[in-house]
Amino acid sequence: MIDFNEMKDVAVEACLNAAEFLELENNPEVIEGETAGGIKTQQDIAVQKLINKKLEQTLIPILGEEMEKHNYRTTSWVVDPIDGSGWYSRGVPYATTAISLFVENRPELTVINNFSTKQLLVARRDQGVVINQKVVSASTRKLSEAYIEIHGDDADSTDIGFKNKIWASGGCIVNQAAIGMSLMQLAQGSLDAIVVLPTAHLSPWDYLHGYCITQESGVLISDEAKSIISSITPMTVFASNKTLSQEISALIPDIYI
Repeated sequence: MIDFNEMKDVAVEACLNAAEFLELENNPEVIEGETAGGIKTQQDIAVQKLINKKLEQTLIPILGEEMEKHNYRTTSWVVDPIDGSGWYSRGVPYATTAISLFVENRPELTVINNFSTKQLLVARRDQGVVINQKVVSASTRKLSEAYIEIHGDDADSTDIGFKNKIWASGGCIVNQAAIGMSLMQLAQGSLDAIVVLPTAHLSPWDYLHGYCITQESGVLISDEAKSIISSITPMTVFASNKTLSQEISALIPDIYI
């Protein structure tokens, strides 16, 4: 039997340990430049090892961005040691550390820490979402009032057509940030939806953290089981409320459903 209160404490401590390390390591060392997978720093690898050392105590398998093997199990920790490494390498406070726990493909908890602004999000299944121990709630805005972040391919004609439909419906498409930071904004109502299109080519550690947060504060549109185990980016919408999710769902191209 898994003690989820204990697991939450472990994940929070792992995030805070990472933050302490990064506060001391304040000179990012880029070891891989801009690629499809983004920038990688030496600190990404070091933080992954630091987090693993803590999570391994739980005896639950770990899926981490900076691990050599990426074998997702139905019960796993999912770790992004530094989400937004490009921002981090430039000193922009958009980067986060994200840790989630899935048990039998069900999102049980997510912890996201913005180590620059010291904002710590904790989402627990059936217990809501808090940021710095304050309960937060998602927005109730409809599409004509919504701020929406879309991850896809700016050159793909289907993606462009979808974005045009959002604009035509009155929605406002905002610039992409690191997805961990965006999920924080979604949870507290400053962002209304995050749309992840298959053309985004995101990895599981990029988008899986949204499941628990949306489950507790919004609405998720996707085939959850397929999304979690698939190596292909799913068609996923993290929306803040049911009305908005239905409006966005109606605009999704058939090719992505």
